[in-house]
Amino acid sequence: MATRVIIVRHGESTYNVEGRIQGHCDKSSLTQRGQTMGTQVGSAIGSIAIDAVYSSPFQRTRETTALIMADRTDSMTILYSDDLKEVNLKLWEELLFTDIESKFPDQMEQWRSAPHKLHFKGTAADGTDVDFYPIVDLYEQATRF
Repeated sequence: MATRVIIVRHGESTYNVEGRIQGHCDKSSLTQRGQTMGTQVGSAIGSIAIDAVYSSPFQRTRETTALIMADRTDSMTILYSDDLKEVNLKLWEELLFTDIESKFPDQMEQWRSAPHKLHFKGTAADGTDVDFYPIVDLYEQATRF
């Protein structure tokens, strides 16, 4: 028997509307439109049998997942995994895309043209040192999952 995987991104968030980078930042929440999106996905897949539900632990994904599962009769535990988090853009998180374009034009061009080559090295707003390739790290994270 074949396995069907349904992948859903979280609904529209406040950071999406503001044009901010979310990454691993967990400060944005779903907008009304994002909540509607979650409900619509739930309706669209309501008749599909589901054996397991996995989600990122961020509040925007938790809320989207809850909305998708709200009207289902097949009660199940939602399994949260850090390995389902979005790409870690630690040096850019909470910044506006427009600010990134003006402050980090070379990195933004790299992000657009060859994101797998984007390299972050420096100190994040929280004072931690960073030295990593976000897309390579995301690939390794997804592979772990």
